[in-house]
Amino acid sequence: MSGVVAYVLYLGAAYAVAVGLFLTLRAVKLI
Repeated sequence: MSGVVAYVLYLGAAYAVAVGLFLTLRAVKLI
């Protein structure tokens, strides 16, 4: 079970990083 939780947390972190980079690129473009 702990492996599944770690996998979900890893996906969540990767998703958060991807969204953060996307928003950063959009902000830079808007400036």
